[in-house]
Amino acid sequence: KADSIFIFLGFLFLGCLLFILRPLIAFKKEESTLEGTSVTLSYKYPKLSTSDYFFWYLQFPGKPPEFFFSHLGSKATLQSLDPRFSHKVKDDDKMINLQISSAAVTDSAVYYCAVRPTHSDPKCRRGCTKT
Repeated sequence: KADSIFIFLGFLFLGCLLFILRPLIAFKKEESTLEGTSVTLSYKYPKLSTSDYFFWYLQFPGKPPEFFFSHLGSKATLQSLDPRFSHKVKDDDKMINLQISSAAVTDSAVYYCAVRPTHSDPKCRRGCTKT
């Protein structure tokens, strides 16, 4: 009998001195799949843009959250990212997906996704910095 894998989706809100990360809304609070199959974690953010900067964290049972990876829009960042994990930003649907192919029991964790939006302040002139 195949082991079931439970993946919990979470929200993450972090405040920093230089910027604020906004939480994304998980479509489902929990996902489960059989070992060796794929699972997709979907998040919605009404102001999503492919130029936003995304941060992913994992929290294993009994442990604090740990940084997993980050990326700018649809671009990959970490070469060391497990090739079983892939992400896709869907600007039209205001959605981001994290897919885990060949899921393993060791992937069972709470997955957090947060975004640092990029925007232009209408009060700014050309010299303003986008954050």
